[in-house]
Amino acid sequence: MKDGNIYDIGQTVNGVSRFLYLNNKWYYARSLVFAYNYDQNGLTKTVLEDDFDEVKLIGNIFDDIELRNGLDLSDCPEILAIIRDNKLNDLINERR
Repeated sequence: MKDGNIYDIGQTVNGVSRFLYLNNKWYYARSLVFAYNYDQNGLTKTVLEDDFDEVKLIGNIFDDIELRNGLDLSDCPEILAIIRDNKLNDLINERR
């Protein structure tokens, strides 16, 4: 699993099937992104083990601008800060 990946787990939790993985935490990833408030390890296990070949990688918010722009991150300022820091690091590395 890679930071910024969004997965569709093929089943729903509170009506949501897409989840964002970032800094060892899970977030619901529908139009409004908010913290996943259940068993973090259980969701990680679901994604990694994928016994029924249901889990699909949708994309990565750092690589796919369209995917990122389709998410409302206003309830997760920590994610906005991570995206900002990632962009700044990319700019610094480009100048080297």
